[in-house]
Amino acid sequence: MATTHIDRSHSTRDRPMEVLVLGLGRTGTDSIRQGLKDLGYLDTYHGYCCTAENIPEDMIMWNKAIEAKWEGKGTFGKAEFDSLLGHCMAVSDMPCAAFAPELIAAYPNAKVILTNRDVDAWYKSTLGTIQALIERKPSARRRFLSLFNQDLVFTQAVWTKMWNHYFEGDFRKNAKRIYGEHYDMVRQLVPKERLLEYRVQEGWEPLCTFLDKPIPSTPFPSGNDPGGFQKRLKGGATGQYQEMAWMAGTILGAGLLVGVVAVAIGKRTNVDFGSLISMVKG
Repeated sequence: MATTHIDRSHSTRDRPMEVLVLGLGRTGTDSIRQGLKDLGYLDTYHGYCCTAENIPEDMIMWNKAIEAKWEGKGTFGKAEFDSLLGHCMAVSDMPCAAFAPELIAAYPNAKVILTNRDVDAWYKSTLGTIQALIERKPSARRRFLSLFNQDLVFTQAVWTKMWNHYFEGDFRKNAKRIYGEHYDMVRQLVPKERLLEYRVQEGWEPLCTFLDKPIPSTPFPSGNDPGGFQKRLKGGATGQYQEMAWMAGTILGAGLLVGVVAVAIGKRTNVDFGSLISMVKG
């Protein structure tokens, strides 16, 4: 998974926002992201964008949105969403779904899709994927390598902060209640003619009818099942850890090289580097 570093803080919208997929994560949000791309909605923003694809720049902006929504720091309105999401015609997944009221207000002409599934199945899926990652304690190797890539550390910390705010500090206790409240809230905010309640198992027909698009001849995408989720994140993490390992090796290797050169020079010139360092410290 390629990682970019695009600073969108001064960007502006260059295409209309046409579709808001505001179902919570683990309801088919990756499948519909791929489906919307197939229908010509370029690009479609997804949680992967800020956790694996453009880090930490996107998450820096999401952190400001989180501070404005839950921590009373600053503001984050349409202008800011246009900067962050201005290259997209659609959004899907968290963190966008966590900002459903704000996005509905910012883009009143966009069509809204609520991807949905049985709440117990959603809870089980989320508990075994996203929540499991949040609760997982990092290994000693990961903690060491993280010293050399603060971008990844920051990204994970901001996602966890957003997650804890949204689920009121206790996913296991509050998740099912908040799930129901979220869907009820979107139904109340969006006129029925602009709202589609959708399950990805329904395929192309209801989606294309709602969006007034021809039905593709290809099968509806199927992505991000629990196994695919773990594989995709593992792939992204592997790239990050390879980068961290390279940085660690470079820094430690450079330090070793400097030490070897210093010893060699010291032997050839009879310079006492220990004395010099003491003099500098003194």
